[in-house]
Amino acid sequence: MKIVGSQGFSMVGVLMALGLSGLVGLIVSKQTVNSLKGQKLAEYKADLSLIKSIVLSNLDCESIFSKNDLTPANITGKCVSTSNIGEQIGPNLRLFRRTMDGKPFEFGQLDAASGTIKLGNWSLKATCSAKEQSLIIRAAILDAKGNFVKDPLTGRAYDFEHPNSLLIGGGKAVPLCFSDPGAGQFAKNSALESCLSQAAGHPFTASSPFSVMNVSSSGSGNSSYVDTNKTDSPTLVLVQGSSSGSGGLDLRLENPNAYYCLDIKSSGSGGINVKYNPSARVLQGRQTSSGSGGMNISAL
Repeated sequence: MKIVGSQGFSMVGVLMALGLSGLVGLIVSKQTVNSLKGQKLAEYKADLSLIKSIVLSNLDCESIFSKNDLTPANITGKCVSTSNIGEQIGPNLRLFRRTMDGKPFEFGQLDAASGTIKLGNWSLKATCSAKEQSLIIRAAILDAKGNFVKDPLTGRAYDFEHPNSLLIGGGKAVPLCFSDPGAGQFAKNSALESCLSQAAGHPFTASSPFSVMNVSSSGSGNSSYVDTNKTDSPTLVLVQGSSSGSGGLDLRLENPNAYYCLDIKSSGSGGINVKYNPSARVLQGRQTSSGSGGMNISAL
């Protein structure tokens, strides 16, 4: 019997449909994988920004120099590292931050064998560079087994040789700590000179010590820094760093006896908001701005 007008799919059509379906599935799968890789990369960069904020927050430069036996006389001979890959030679430094009672606190324990400092699942390596006039700090991330985590896009390990591992040094935001290698000499620091020229009758001399509060913001969100130190006598504090990108800086300066000298470069759209103890003095040094973000200063 002959069937007239029957309709159906040819084998060729079925194979073409299956091929197209597989191709679409492959594209969607690849996009999903790339999306997950991009998400992991974004998480890594966010964690890296957080680690940098933790390292910079209330870093005690004076203790770092004294407890690592660094002096103006031996810096040139001991601080031979640079920020270039493979040139972090030594010495391996211990890092300290200031506590609320003003005492130095060592965060992370320096492992003498590897020269690294463990901070959660991150590993830090800190040295110094007389050539670049800065501490050199790199960060690497480890998995649960202690192996370096790999970049999801390139497969390259996030070790101390990775280009993104450099937190401080070279062209990074601030020449960390070298503005105060022990006893501060503000006569050699143009920002402090500018600030103190605005404070008639200040109690400081050319040999007065000063502390450094390093601040920075380079992402889309605001970065916050707080100086919780309380001193019984006048204290000179250099607040130095930079603000770039759409994120801004929120600074809370709580020491009633401090003379805060602001030396902050702004090149982004994020603003700089400064809240200070009404008894403190807030002075502006070499603050420069090439972006749309302004600076707001007000008492707490």
